Amino acid sequence: MKRRGVDFIKPYDSLPRAAYFELLHAARDAGLPVSGHIPMSVSVVEGLQAGQSSVEHAKHPLIDCSRYSATFHATFASWAAGESSSIYANWADAPGATNLGSYYQPILANFDQALCDRVIQDIVATKAHYVPTLITRRFEALADRESFLADRRIHTVPRSLRDGWEKDSAGYRRRFGESPREKQAYLDLYEHAVQLVGRMHAAGVPVLVGTDAPDSYCFPGSGIVDEMRELAGRP
Repeated sequence: MKRRGVDFIKPYDSLPRAAYFELLHAARDAGLPVSGHIPMSVSVVEGLQAGQSSVEHAKHPLIDCSRYSATFHATFASWAAGESSSIYANWADAPGATNLGSYYQPILANFDQALCDRVIQDIVATKAHYVPTLITRRFEALADRESFLADRRIHTVPRSLRDGWEKDSAGYRRRFGESPREKQAYLDLYEHAVQLVGRMHAAGVPVLVGTDAPDSYCFPGSGIVDEMRELAGRP
């Protein structure tokens, strides 16, 4: 990657712990920044203290603001290491679940403000940047609202991309109809994410504007205005 001239390395959610820390070590030796997702098997503070320069998406810090975080990371570590066939096997409330809402519920139910404050201070100490992409959480929370899905900008999106967005929103609508608890979990996570950004910013964490476009209903171009509106408090 260094020889190819890439600007930075982006890890994703499903990396095993050992592979992730080896990646950070190799990237540091090559002089390449590592920025993006923190693997679900690793806490945000662990990743940032080991050298990752930024963390994307508001769900990651929220996980570590919960007393459930140790169980969460251990479950994903087991799955990523090939020791478990299902990420969701340990969540009794969601048998057969294949979506994020099943683990948002215990995370939010065990949210701990004092723990969260300590996590924020640890993040401040790393001098890492935070890119919350709040509009991705907004989509998850509002994916069953016709007024949200009827955004006129949908006609500016290529048909192939629009089809994927519509399929994604249809899946959320189906699951929300089957489980009101899951719907509420996404709404709660969205609100927690917005509040957390404010607390992190006030504490001194540098916040960057990002959209995760072309993720579902994150419109390329104009989505940056949507994200800035979220960061400003959704006037």
